Amino acid sequence: MDTLENNLKQWLKIDNLIQEKNNELKELRQLKSSINEKLFSTIEENNLYNSTFKINNNYIKYSTTKQTSSLTLKYLEKCLMEKINDESDVKDIMSHIKKNRETKIINEIKNNIKE
Repeated sequence: MDTLENNLKQWLKIDNLIQEKNNELKELRQLKSSINEKLFSTIEENNLYNSTFKINNNYIKYSTTKQTSSLTLKYLEKCLMEKINDESDVKDIMSHIKKNRETKIINEIKNNIKE
C-alpha cells in the first residue's frame, strides 16, 4: 500500500506541474494571438501579403489557409435533409448513425480538487 501512496503523490505532483505549464502556455498563446492581430493589420494596411521577413535565422511569411469545419451530427442531418425529401427517412438514418457509432472505454485517473 505504501507504493500506491507514493505513486499517487508522484502522480499528483506531476499533474500539478502539467497544470502550471498549461496555464503558462495559455497565457503565451493569448499574447501571441494579440501580436498576430497587430501583425495582420500591419501586413494588410501595407499590402505585404507576399513578403517574407528575415529575423536572425528565421524566415517569417504571411499565409492563408482554408480550414473545413468538423463533420458534426447536426451538419450531417442538415445535409441529408437537403437531399432526402422524406423527413422520417432522415430521422431513421440519423438514428442508425447515432446507435452504431464506435465507442471506446478510456481508463483514467482524475484530480478532483476540493477546496
